[in-house]
Amino acid sequence: MATLSHAKTLERLGQDKDLIAMDQSKGTHVKHMQDQFGINVDPAAFDSVASRVRQMIRTTPNHGHSFAGRIEYIDEIMTPDRRPIESGLDNSESVVICKLLGLDKETGLIPQKDMDAFPDQIRALSNIGVHVVKLRSTFYPGMPQADIARGIEQFVELQKALTKQGDVSAVHEPEFLHTAKGNTHSLETNRTLMTMVLGVIALRFRQQDISHHPWLLKTSVAAPGKASGQPIDPEACGYATMRAFDEAGLPDDLNIYLLSGGHEDSSIRRIFQVIRGQRSDVKTSFSRTLLKQVYQEALNPNGTGREVVTVDSPVHVGRGQTELHRQGKLNRLARAGKYEPKYEDRQRYPSSDLPQ
Repeated sequence: MATLSHAKTLERLGQDKDLIAMDQSKGTHVKHMQDQFGINVDPAAFDSVASRVRQMIRTTPNHGHSFAGRIEYIDEIMTPDRRPIESGLDNSESVVICKLLGLDKETGLIPQKDMDAFPDQIRALSNIGVHVVKLRSTFYPGMPQADIARGIEQFVELQKALTKQGDVSAVHEPEFLHTAKGNTHSLETNRTLMTMVLGVIALRFRQQDISHHPWLLKTSVAAPGKASGQPIDPEACGYATMRAFDEAGLPDDLNIYLLSGGHEDSSIRRIFQVIRGQRSDVKTSFSRTLLKQVYQEALNPNGTGREVVTVDSPVHVGRGQTELHRQGKLNRLARAGKYEPKYEDRQRYPSSDLPQ
C-alpha cells in the first residue's frame, strides 16, 4: 500500500478537481439509497451491498481525471483497533480524506466526547498515512446564539489540535441547513448567517495564529429556506454565495468545495456554474447529487425500484463506473459554462453525447 506525505496529499487536493463524498453514516446511507435513490435493499444485506458499491467507486479506473480526493467513513479505512484497511486507503486515483466526529442530534454540534478523542484519532490516522480529515458542524437561522458561538469555537479547537499535530489538515465543513424543515428564512437571511459564521471562523483562526496550518473549506451555497416558499434562482444563489465568501474575508489561497445540501441536482450544478463563471477557486464535494445515478446504474439498472437488492444481487460494476465518469463530466461542463439541466438524463445523454 503506497501512502502519501502530508505535503503531497495537499498538492493533489490543490488541483482543480472535485471530491467524492462517500462518507455517509449508515443511517444516512440507508435514507439515500431507499428514499432518494429508489433502491430497495434487504436490510440484512445492506452492509455488504454498501461495501461493494463503495469499493466499485474507489476502484473506478481513471476517476482521478475528475476527482482529486474522496471522503471515506472511518470504518472503511481503519479497524476499531486502529489497523489499516488497505482497500479503503488506495491513493492511486484519488487521495483519502477521513470523516471524523459525529453530531449531537439536538444541537447539531460535535459531542464533547468526540472533541476529547480527536487528538488521538488524528495521530492514529497519521500513522497509517491519512493526512486530511473532514470535520462537520451545522448552523441554521434561529439557532441559539450560544450554540452558534460554540460551533465556531469547536472549529478553532480542532484547528489548534491539527496545528499541534503538524501533519494532518482538515476540510472544515460548516453546513448551513437551508433545506431543513422549518427554515422559512429568505436568501438574504441565510446568506447573512453564512457570512458571519465563515467570517468569524477565519478571524478566529488568524487571532489564534492557526490559519497558517493548511486547511480547506467545504460549505453550503446560500439559498432561501426550503419552507420559505421562495424558488431557487441559481443566479441569485450563486452571487449570494460569492458575496458571502468575499465578505467573510477568507484566505486568498483557500480551496473551497460546495456541498449539494439537499438541492435538486440540476439546481446545485447551475449554482456551481454561476460561481465558476466568476471564481476559479471553488470546486464541488457532492454526495447525493454525484452518486444517485451511480448507485442506480450499479444496483437497479432497469430503473423499476421493485427488485429487492439482496446479498446475492450483482453489483453492475462497469455500468456504475461509467456513470461516475459521466457525473464527473457534468461537473466539468459546469466549470466551462456548458451545463444544461437536460444533461442529467443519463438515458438521453450518455457521456458520449455530452458536449466536449
